[in-house]
Amino acid sequence: MAEERIREAVELIRNFLKDRHITVDKIIVFGSYAKGNYTKDSDLDIAIVSCDFDGKDIFQKAEMLKGLKWSLVENFMLPFDIIPLSLKEWQESSALVVDFVKEGEVLSP
Repeated sequence: MAEERIREAVELIRNFLKDRHITVDKIIVFGSYAKGNYTKDSDLDIAIVSCDFDGKDIFQKAEMLKGLKWSLVENFMLPFDIIPLSLKEWQESSALVVDFVKEGEVLSP
């Protein structure tokens, strides 16, 4: 997926979140697409950091993002991995996934 298509996907995410009144603190592409070593079988890894995820468990975050993954797959014909992180998780967590995400490229707010 070319850089332009990644930006289009980020724009779709931004609009999806805006329509649901979810604040976007950061949208980060990480993994093989961010590193430039993706293959035809790679998924596109994207983290969404939002203060609106603060205090929410994984099920509540999933409900907030319901329909996003399908919309991305439908528009780009590519598998996506979406990681929702609260602002607190982004700033304070030492979780492995946050370490991977922090190596990515911030493409938004």
